[in-house]
Amino acid sequence: MITNAEVASHLAELAALTTLDEGSSNAFRVRAYEAAARTVETLDQPVASMSEKELEGLRGVGASTAKRIRELVDTGRMAKLEELRARFPAEFVELTRIPGIGPKTAVMLRDELGVNGVADLRVALDAEALRGLPGMGPKTEENLRTALQRLGVGGKEKRTPILEATRVAGDVVAALSQVPGVIRVEPMGSLRRFRDTIGDIDVIAVSTGDPEEVMRRFVALPVVRQVVGYGARKSAVLSAAGMQIDLRVMEPAQFGAAAIYFTGSKA
Repeated sequence: MITNAEVASHLAELAALTTLDEGSSNAFRVRAYEAAARTVETLDQPVASMSEKELEGLRGVGASTAKRIRELVDTGRMAKLEELRARFPAEFVELTRIPGIGPKTAVMLRDELGVNGVADLRVALDAEALRGLPGMGPKTEENLRTALQRLGVGGKEKRTPILEATRVAGDVVAALSQVPGVIRVEPMGSLRRFRDTIGDIDVIAVSTGDPEEVMRRFVALPVVRQVVGYGARKSAVLSAAGMQIDLRVMEPAQFGAAAIYFTGSKA
């Protein structure tokens, strides 16, 4: 059964992509999805057990949002979200993580310069093409170059802000904690060290049961867009936002050593 955390994550992503669609984070539908995500995330009762009418009775959940929640619970997918994912792929959404590029600017860059991702942005910056757009100039280009370098966006050292990574990791932890035999699930690596930005999300699950059952649940999570590696004890997936999530399933006696090894003491 899909968890409240997973439903909230879908609503939050729907809000983020609707921001691009509407061109503003203050649009009514954006604020509606954000409010619904907050309500679902803090709700004690599983929304999967609630009817559409009951969902409409929740604070911040309107009729259309209730329909989308039931669609996700009943089918495992949300058609509107999939439509927006197709229109705004992860590579394009990544642009909006760069300070100075909001939804309207991202769409303008795509429409005017054919910038569909960070690689395209780097080419446009090298060609000094942005300074010809409304509201932009040499200083804008300089600031964006600095931001790209600081965040490591779009390269081998791609980083994700900790708040975004924490939400995704929380969804994974909540879902895997429900698998029979699992007694502990924790994020590792730079997320456990509370770094400002995160590379890959590393998760360890401790289980006394069948590790394959844990892995099957992991790769079937709604947050997963692509499975890049699958094994009985270790698997890796890409999230809808393009973050890599690595899961390792351990026996109880292995946890202590694994936590030290996979987290370390890097500053």
